Amino acid sequence: KSIELPNTIKTIEPYAFKNTGLTSIKLPKYLSVGKNAFYGSPITYATTSTAKLTIPSNVFNGCSKLTKISIPASIQIIESEAFKGLKNLSEVIFEEGSLTTIEAKAFADCKNLKKISLPKTLTSIDDTAFSNCTNLVIRTEKDSYVYKYAVKNNIKVSTETVEDLVNSSTVYDYTLKTGDKVILLGAASGGTGDYRYSYY
Repeated sequence: KSIELPNTIKTIEPYAFKNTGLTSIKLPKYLSVGKNAFYGSPITYATTSTAKLTIPSNVFNGCSKLTKISIPASIQIIESEAFKGLKNLSEVIFEEGSLTTIEAKAFADCKNLKKISLPKTLTSIDDTAFSNCTNLVIRTEKDSYVYKYAVKNNIKVSTETVEDLVNSSTVYDYTLKTGDKVILLGAASGGTGDYRYSYY
């Protein structure tokens, strides 16, 4: 089942949706969510409100079918183990905004998580935040805090930008992130590349 909670809902108690048939949920504004609120539920997609500031600890613990998470620009803190052990999680979309902190083991053991772009606003990421994410590649700017974090913790890092792709003769399927500029379709300078873009 898929639900969108109304803005009149202010609190979800711990274990409120434990082991339910919930498959997707949109959380309302100014919502307080208890730990393990969705424990063991077969959620495949979740999006948080633009008014929430924190994603609480263990909120999706045991939601092994969760594959996609959208984190809006208003989120400032992702607390410990918020998404730990989600073996099928493959996509996390971070909107550029106010995220400053990712706490211990927030995404630990998410082994299907392959490539993410972390916001430039981050100033604190726990060393265990992405532990055992064995396939992860972090996309960021060189010499940024996120870049230094990835290098320190032996996480693969990509600094390739849209401009890098345009100056290449290689054919790419590339997904632009919010804020990227539209590039002229066609061949790169000096090459024969065919560029196809999609937005989110």
